[in-house]
Amino acid sequence: MNYLPRNNILIFYFLILPFTAFAQVEERRFVELKSEPELRLAPGEQNQLIVSFLIKEGYHIQANRVKDENLIPTKLSFESAEGLRIGDPVYPQADEFRMEGVKEPLAVFGDTLKIQLPVKLINTMGKQRFLIKGQFYYQPCDASKCYYPREFDFNLSIRVKQ
Repeated sequence: MNYLPRNNILIFYFLILPFTAFAQVEERRFVELKSEPELRLAPGEQNQLIVSFLIKEGYHIQANRVKDENLIPTKLSFESAEGLRIGDPVYPQADEFRMEGVKEPLAVFGDTLKIQLPVKLINTMGKQRFLIKGQFYYQPCDASKCYYPREFDFNLSIRVKQ
């Protein structure tokens, strides 16, 4: 009977512990919002909102258009809001990065990523402020490997000018 408890300890060390470490590594944040994006618009007005992300030092993320079909492109999306029109994001030009062991350079974003977002206020419907949920989907990499894609949720604030 002493054999069974020892087996349980071995199972813990060889099966459960590595998955816990893996989960901790996979939850690392590679991107953060530089500041809460906010814009003030009058009814009928259209303007550009800049959404800025800081990319952790030593890492880059795949661009919105990737050359390799095995890589995951960056995507910025927002929930819809009645009375507000959010256009397609305008991404900056990507940088080329030569990753260890990869022949072709990758199209990536690094350091600070600034994405322009056309926003038009169509109808206020009596609202003073719109709070829109945004989602930033990206695949982080370092100099030698890429990680699983991540989602970063944040809020976008549009205030109505009086």
